[in-house]
Amino acid sequence: MPPGAFATRERGGVADLYAGAPLAGWGQRAVAAIIDAVLVAVVAGIVLLVLGAVAFGALSLDTPGGIAGALVIALIAVGAVTVGALVYAPLIMARTNGKTVGKLMTGCRVVRGNGREVDFLWAAYREVLIKSLALGIVGSITAGIGYLVNYLWPFFDDRNRALHDIVVDSRVVKD
Repeated sequence: MPPGAFATRERGGVADLYAGAPLAGWGQRAVAAIIDAVLVAVVAGIVLLVLGAVAFGALSLDTPGGIAGALVIALIAVGAVTVGALVYAPLIMARTNGKTVGKLMTGCRVVRGNGREVDFLWAAYREVLIKSLALGIVGSITAGIGYLVNYLWPFFDDRNRALHDIVVDSRVVKD
């Protein structure tokens, strides 16, 4: 083995910057999540209204072609809203190093346990793969209990981490 293979390495940057930062409380995290959910819902509603107006204004539902066209536009709208909701948090978090609009408004951010900056792939891993997909599967199997346990977990964790934070080695700190 090379010398120093298991020696601790000095890390600069984000790890040192937020090493002593106070942890965000459950309420601060909950308000940030609500703000983000409302923002995504409002944008999704606008997209659906615009596409619905286009569909029903341009298509006659009295014909089979009109009905098929309306269904295609509805599927495109649902797909666009889904993609937008899944890309929103990773994109914003990557641009702001761990903040979403809700976290900006409540004064907190997500930091990685290894001290690296939050990039798009890591944020997508945290937000889409773990929080949306994995928790969605567990939540659907357990009738929502998985979601409830995840979001109440910070009450029992000494570092205020939810289960998804433990899985991806992150924490939410006051900014």
